[in-house]
This record gives sequence, C-alpha cells and structure tokens, in this order.
Amino acid sequence: MIALVLGILVPVLLITLEPFDNSNDFSYKYLILSGYSLCIIIPIILIHPFENYVYNVQTKRWFIINEFFYITGTLLLIFLLSFLYHFFLISLQSSFTSEAVWGFIKSFGLPFIPIVVPLWLYLRSNYGAIEVPFYDKENSRSKKTVNHCWK
Repeated sequence: MIALVLGILVPVLLITLEPFDNSNDFSYKYLILSGYSLCIIIPIILIHPFENYVYNVQTKRWFIINEFFYITGTLLLIFLLSFLYHFFLISLQSSFTSEAVWGFIKSFGLPFIPIVVPLWLYLRSNYGAIEVPFYDKENSRSKKTVNHCWK
C-alpha cells in the first residue's frame, strides 16, 4: 500500500504542479508522466523481500541504521529506474554516460526527497508491520538490589 501511495503521489505532483516546466503539450502527456509511478512502485516491491529477510535475521528487530540503508538504497534504485525510463522511453536516446545519470538525479531526483521521504517515513512508521517483542518475566534475570545502610 505504501508503494502505491508513493507511486501515485509523484505523478500527481508532476501533472498538477508541473515543477520542471512540463507545461508544454505533447502527445499522451499524462500517460507518459504516469509511467513514473512504476519507477517508484517496482523498486519498493523488489526490495521488500530483502527487507523482510534482514528483519528476520536480526531476530525480528529493525534498527535506525537499517531504515537509513533501506531508504537510501531504495531511493537510488528509484532514481536509476526513473532515469532509464526518462532516457529510453521519453527522450528516446540510445546511449548515456555516468554524468547524464548524475545530472538527472541532481536535477530531477533530489528535489523530490524533501517531499517524498518524510511522507514515506510517516507511512512506514504508522502503517508498517513492526512486531515488538513482549517482555518475558520468567526468562529474565532477577534484579539484584543493593541496600545501603546509613549509620
């Protein structure tokens, strides 16, 4: 569900706000801009099994560093897939360089981070399935207290 929400949000922003001066009319404009939703949905869905694997290996725990690497890695895949979509299907070019990839990420990918990532983190924290283990009183050590005697 989170992938669908994010996948719908970015094309809606592109269509309604036209942040990159895509106001010029071209054939099938809305259909082409809607294709970016797949560039967001596919990486999130592809990384999800790996995320579950790491979560299970860590005895059903998820750390902040895991979240950082998950968001960063998924963003890189989203940027790369968006670049490929833009380069091959929209621009209809046949060869590219690493400078073209970085230029696309810098110009088109990075501006969406302040909008998408906070929403993404909010959705993950509120609607993600996180299991918090219960405290097992029987299997924990007994607490040792130190009694202070004052004379």
